[in-house]
Amino acid sequence: MTDEWQPTLLLTGLVLFIAFRLYRRSRKMFGPQPFKPIRKSLRLALIFVVTTAFVGMSMVIGPVRLLAIPVGMGLAIYADSTTLWAQTDDGLTYEPNAMVSIAVLALIVGRIGARVARMTTEEVIEPFQSPWTTALLLGVFSYYLCYDGMILYRGLRLREIA
Repeated sequence: MTDEWQPTLLLTGLVLFIAFRLYRRSRKMFGPQPFKPIRKSLRLALIFVVTTAFVGMSMVIGPVRLLAIPVGMGLAIYADSTTLWAQTDDGLTYEPNAMVSIAVLALIVGRIGARVARMTTEEVIEPFQSPWTTALLLGVFSYYLCYDGMILYRGLRLREIA
């Protein structure tokens, strides 16, 4: 294999991995989801660590990017207010708002697509040098941090009542 094929193979592998992760993520954005507090707590802790690291990096490279955090939190508050809860034979389930899920997924896919297209045509830019990528990641991380926290809180309260 020649050296000219290596970037193409790397890019193809990256695109396939991202497509697989987006498929898995999109399955969890639509339809009734079982409420699993331990899994939700672990995910919340992981997102908190990643978000804290991003906020620290953003403070150094451009505090304006931090404006994405309240946008993500506002979207999470709206998403939580439109989330449907149900008690089934299998336990407590919730159904996220499909429109909010589509919007978040479109943001992620759109930015990844733009980033991959840019990688193939221009010089590769470090992820944290792109203000749009950093702002989008901060917004999405703050959305998931806030939304998962509200889902965990509400699910535990509903479990006590039931």
